Amino acid sequence: MSLRGACPVHNPDKCTEPGKLYWNASWPSDQFPLQDPDGNGFSIAFLPGRLSEHDLLDDKYVYRLRMMSGSLSAAMEQGCWCELQGAYFANWKASKMVIPYAMVGAQWWDSHFLSLDYGFGKSSASAHLHVRTQDGRIKTIGEFVAPHLPAYEFAKEVVRRLVVPTIQGQRRKIVAVYLDPANFKNVGDGHTIANQINEVLEPYDLGVLAASNDRIGGWQLMYQTLQTGEWQIAATCPKLIEAIPSRMHDEKRPGDLLKVPGDPLDDVADDVRYGIYTFITSSEKPRELLARKAIAPLAAQGDLTSVSDSLAADDR
Repeated sequence: MSLRGACPVHNPDKCTEPGKLYWNASWPSDQFPLQDPDGNGFSIAFLPGRLSEHDLLDDKYVYRLRMMSGSLSAAMEQGCWCELQGAYFANWKASKMVIPYAMVGAQWWDSHFLSLDYGFGKSSASAHLHVRTQDGRIKTIGEFVAPHLPAYEFAKEVVRRLVVPTIQGQRRKIVAVYLDPANFKNVGDGHTIANQINEVLEPYDLGVLAASNDRIGGWQLMYQTLQTGEWQIAATCPKLIEAIPSRMHDEKRPGDLLKVPGDPLDDVADDVRYGIYTFITSSEKPRELLARKAIAPLAAQGDLTSVSDSLAADDR
């Protein structure tokens, strides 16, 4: 039996059909098998579904459901849990905030930046690629999330997936790499996580910067930029798209998100916060970003030869 626990309202094509059995079971969010290494599976699991798909409850049940608060009523009646009660990003609208990659409109010389959050034990390692396009918007266009990777291997995968690939025949101009400030701490051997990642990034003329860890300010800025359209997410970032609407308020710390140890989506949200917040609020802009602002008028005029020459001179 396969569990395809997508929303039956917004993703009906990814949902189970009532009365049909599926094989090769896996969690829809991470595709991990629903069995342990010894092959022992689960005997019971729950699927999102519509009230109309069964007759297990009395005919007055639907009226009792409609007495609940808005999002919870829809969740219980229609099987739609997209708007969770207590969700931090209550303004989330995928139709507005998620765009096809083809609509990103990035040029290789645009200001790209990376955000990283490295974890090894219960945490996952997460990385995202962002770009500020000519329209002034920030767009998150690439991601890599994995558990249990040594720092060197994580950095190598980030380079392979997000740094090396070219667009328009050129490697993207990455102006900054922001890393969780906790990864700069000396754990005793004098070789920090930041040092290890830098050894891999150095051949590409990149190095990590300590990101701001203002949690409440970061979440608020993410909320605001999503609302105004200043920040958009490409469909090439499924983990981030899953993470944003599922983050919950921390009732013990107003304004903050509830931290969920061991949840990879928690690490995804953190890494993106590091990048978005630090890039926007940093008073000291990377040298390459300042150079790109200077050549923006040339790009707007279509003078690509001058753009290329200016960037080559800046690299020297």
